Amino acid sequence: MKKTLKYDLKNTFKAFLAGTLLFGATAASCERQPIKPDPQPEPQKRNVTIKLNGADSFGGVSQALQPDVLTPYSEDNSVDTIFIEPYGDWSWIRGPNQGYIVARLKLVRSNYPKTWGRGDFNFYPGDLSAAASLWFVDNGWTINKHLQN
Repeated sequence: MKKTLKYDLKNTFKAFLAGTLLFGATAASCERQPIKPDPQPEPQKRNVTIKLNGADSFGGVSQALQPDVLTPYSEDNSVDTIFIEPYGDWSWIRGPNQGYIVARLKLVRSNYPKTWGRGDFNFYPGDLSAAASLWFVDNGWTINKHLQN
């Protein structure tokens, strides 16, 4: 027995189109979107202050600014800035001793980029060279602030 099936091109096309659209919609809905992790807050960074006492020999620069003091802070990712802050009387440090202080602080600033100056050096008025004064100011310190208006 032979059966004849009706073949309607219009209905077949509609069924094909509907199936394609349904498959496309299903496939699109099955795609996984990447899961974005919740943003974690940045760990709070801290600042460290190293104080230099002008009353100490050479202002305590020799002892306070040694690599064994600065390197751990410099390598610590939780430390943002290492402030070097003078206090006490610095007016007695004159001439070559001032040159030593300036050279030592320049060495520290160049070798440890996290270091920065804060506070006031009260050197003997007019004793520090203009270039050294400008270097101190450019790196965060002030010079003889009590004498300025």
